[in-house]
Amino acid sequence: MYKFRHISVFIDNVEQDVMKAFIIIDTVLKKNGWNLDIEVHYDYLSEELGYYVYNCKKKKHCLFVNPIRCYQESDDKCYYPQYTEDYSIFSVLIHEFVHLLSYTVLPKMLDDYKHTFPTERLYINEYASMNLSDEVAEIGTLYIVNPYFLKLIAVKHWKWFQKQFKSSQPCSPQYFTSIYNDWPAAIKEKCATKWSVVIDQEKNKPVYLADPKTAC
Repeated sequence: MYKFRHISVFIDNVEQDVMKAFIIIDTVLKKNGWNLDIEVHYDYLSEELGYYVYNCKKKKHCLFVNPIRCYQESDDKCYYPQYTEDYSIFSVLIHEFVHLLSYTVLPKMLDDYKHTFPTERLYINEYASMNLSDEVAEIGTLYIVNPYFLKLIAVKHWKWFQKQFKSSQPCSPQYFTSIYNDWPAAIKEKCATKWSVVIDQEKNKPVYLADPKTAC
């Protein structure tokens, strides 16, 4: 990073997804009583969508994101915020925030996950299959932004995350339904075909079709 003597750089009117991520991360911190100094950096030269670094000199947790890579990745995939697949800045920042938690605030989280799920891999998307740390970060992102969805598709993993920290969003069928209603048709179709989750139109509540009690 080049340091200017008389020039300060600010980003005004940041992307709406960035502001939403800030609000959610701040909510998680408040709900869990964590006091952390976090900086968000735009790194347009990074080959990664995002990454986390602890700055020992400044004693700050730094979340890096490459907006260009996020937009390029998003163009080729059917994605949407609060779904299992999302490559926007919104989910990338929260993904890196979960890395922050697993490396610092909750240092035993990865080992405990590996011990609890030695063979039960939950690859909610392609990125989650890269390694154990990213698997936890992707599931943790869903737990933070859409906990009831995680409860529907993987109740054991949802219960495990509940023991680790409090989510930012309510875990209720009503809240999930409000999210679902904002999803485009393509995401709703993927939700049904990949995860067997639909909305019962008569009762206006989510239904997990893979559950023998609800399957037709």
